[in-house]
Amino acid sequence: MPVIGNNVVFKSGLKSAYSALTTKDASTLYFCTDTEQIYLGDAEYTKSVGTLSGTPGVSTPGSIGKLYAYNGNLYLCADYDGSQYTWTRVANVNDSTGSVTSIGVGEGLDQPSGEDNPITTAGTVKHAVPSGAAAHSSTAPASVNLDFGDSFTVETSSTDKFGHVVGLVTTTLTLPATPSAVTYTVSSDSDGTITLTPSIGDPQTIAIDGWDDLAKKSEIASVFDFKGTVATVSDLPAVAKVGDVYHVTAASAEYVCIQASTTDPAADAVYEELGTTVDLSGYVQKVTSATAGNVATLTADGSIADSGKTIGVSVPADAVFTDTTYDLATSTEAGLMSAAQFNKLSAIEEGAEANVLEGVQVDGTDLTIDANKKVNITLASFGIDDTTAAEIDQLHGKLSTDSTTSVLTVTGNVTGSANSATTDASGNVITTTYATKAELPKWQSF
Repeated sequence: MPVIGNNVVFKSGLKSAYSALTTKDASTLYFCTDTEQIYLGDAEYTKSVGTLSGTPGVSTPGSIGKLYAYNGNLYLCADYDGSQYTWTRVANVNDSTGSVTSIGVGEGLDQPSGEDNPITTAGTVKHAVPSGAAAHSSTAPASVNLDFGDSFTVETSSTDKFGHVVGLVTTTLTLPATPSAVTYTVSSDSDGTITLTPSIGDPQTIAIDGWDDLAKKSEIASVFDFKGTVATVSDLPAVAKVGDVYHVTAASAEYVCIQASTTDPAADAVYEELGTTVDLSGYVQKVTSATAGNVATLTADGSIADSGKTIGVSVPADAVFTDTTYDLATSTEAGLMSAAQFNKLSAIEEGAEANVLEGVQVDGTDLTIDANKKVNITLASFGIDDTTAAEIDQLHGKLSTDSTTSVLTVTGNVTGSANSATTDASGNVITTTYATKAELPKWQSF
């Protein structure tokens, strides 16, 4: 507890710094900034339960109404009369005194023993036995293999409100008899579905997945069907069905039956050629070895060849290639540039302009340009007279600016007056943001 008459000192810091203190002042309030714990001296005030180094007595200090723990027991600091403390034990795990009451048959532990009569390790505790209970050995086998129509028994128990077994019940379970054989009838009322009708139970209709993607026999009757090879067209069989395909060796082609043979009236099958060798001798073949960008040329035999020549720029369709001679450019005619013309243009600096200064003004007042094309601007034009010039001269050499922090520094004495600052550079109000020298001793670091 704080010493009466002493001022309470406030300190803050890390928990590790607090733990490292060899002496903790009882009149100092410590705040651990990282764990947010508060201690008055070495006593923590941020926990609902404190700790004791021994069983508390009248001289053991504590906070009135606060719980403290020691050796598995909880103690309440109930009162302090100015000279001694009153402690009350409110919970324990280490009681070793008291008496044990035996429990009779059919009773059971209906009420707790109470504070004045705790159950302890001394004496013998008798278990409550329900009325009418008797020893029983189960007759149920550990495992049973059953068939249709077989029976087996299981035992269940009844208990009282304390969980004691007070009775046993035997239940017999019988499996159903062997089922009769089941037959199924398969039918279909629509494409893509099959109906199974059992001899016992309700019929079930099954839809065939992907039925719409399957082809019917009638839909593939005319698909090409390769039958073999014959020597000539006349050797094609007279009897065939639509879609029969034969390779004719003499024609190097395939023939397909497009009309099947009939018997009434009798008619042979009709065939049509599917394809044969195409003669491409009249076509110009492409160049097999050419360089990209070269011009193609037509040879005497009609084939295309690589000329080995290129055209560097696009040429209009009506362009005519001739040998051309150009004259030098004049002030009226376009032409080539001479060396003298080139050197003259090279002597002109980049961005040069042929501008003429027509006038200069200061605050709307025209100034005179002399014969040397110069303009004299007096300080009086800017409101600077002898007096202001002297004031500027006083500041010369006394002002400097730090390029890294942009802080203006004044060297020497500066006359005049200025208002007191109310905010810092970030706009924070100084009186509420910063502590005064008088306020600093209230909070210290540890």
